[in-house]
Amino acid sequence: MSMPELAQTALPVRMTGIWTTFGNKVIHRDLSLEVKPGEVVGLVGGSGSGKTTLLRHMMGLTEPARGTVEVFGEHIQSAHFLRQRRLRERWGVLFQFGALYSALSVLENIMVPLHERGNLSRAEMMDIAYLKLAQSGLRPSDADKLPSELSGGMIKRAALARAIVLDPELLFLDEPTSGLDPVAAGEFVELMLSLRHLLGLAAIVVTHEIFRLEPMIDRVAVLADQHVVANGTLDEVRKVDHPFIHQYFMTGAS
Repeated sequence: MSMPELAQTALPVRMTGIWTTFGNKVIHRDLSLEVKPGEVVGLVGGSGSGKTTLLRHMMGLTEPARGTVEVFGEHIQSAHFLRQRRLRERWGVLFQFGALYSALSVLENIMVPLHERGNLSRAEMMDIAYLKLAQSGLRPSDADKLPSELSGGMIKRAALARAIVLDPELLFLDEPTSGLDPVAAGEFVELMLSLRHLLGLAAIVVTHEIFRLEPMIDRVAVLADQHVVANGTLDEVRKVDHPFIHQYFMTGAS
């Protein structure tokens, strides 16, 4: 019997009634959040507000104490292993520091998800990897370099190429401009705008630099007091009367 097809029209991400606890400490209390198809949502909050923890819940790496996490209409916590694997092929992840394998070349790093999927020859995998290399703004001559030979901006681009190598519908980005100078950060935003237009990606972006990313963000969700205290465009969020939001915008979020 073939496995039922995953929902094609469901929201990329829907979190409902999420509680996250570490011992007696409550990180999230009855939190809800969703990402619509083709939408880029910025997730901001203070240190310890649980931004990256939410991202890990969405990827099925950790489970909340209570509540449901749906990715493309599937309950990620209870999905069968093979269904989880199919779901993971529909998203890509850009980790904060790139998380490239130091002993592998750029091209080999990009090919890792293709190896995991299987059913492709090495020549086919290389063709796809070179395409994603180009889409991420790197040159063919960068393919054989090791991560130690790359600048911070190039590491982000190589990691992004790996994140999109399976043509995902959804990206998880953890502090994508962290450690980049203003020029490199601006170039990354321009790259993401181009990829959104090219691939129609939805994304959720954990960041403390929302102002740098403003051109690529459709909506901002603000974590404070253990839940989402504001959710809307940047202009809408600015008007919300909450102490954290006042502080965030007064300090420029840098």
